Amino acid sequence: MRKIKTEELIDRLTGTTEGSPDAIKSEIKALHDEFKSLNTGGSIRLRGIGIFTKTENGMEFNPDRVLELELNHQYAGNPSIILTE
Repeated sequence: MRKIKTEELIDRLTGTTEGSPDAIKSEIKALHDEFKSLNTGGSIRLRGIGIFTKTENGMEFNPDRVLELELNHQYAGNPSIILTE
């Protein structure tokens, strides 16, 4: 998994949304604070994005079905890859 710094995320979101860098940074901080306050097993749903669930090891993400289809559309119709040991 590739990690990105908050400033890089803000730059990317500023380029793809109508939000200002300060507004985006404020939203990220609010989301981070809300996630930190969750108990293990608690979750946050972001409409159109997916569900973030707090685990003992960090966070689990289940994408919204529409987002998942948009991200994976280029692979539609390709044969499955089966990994064996």
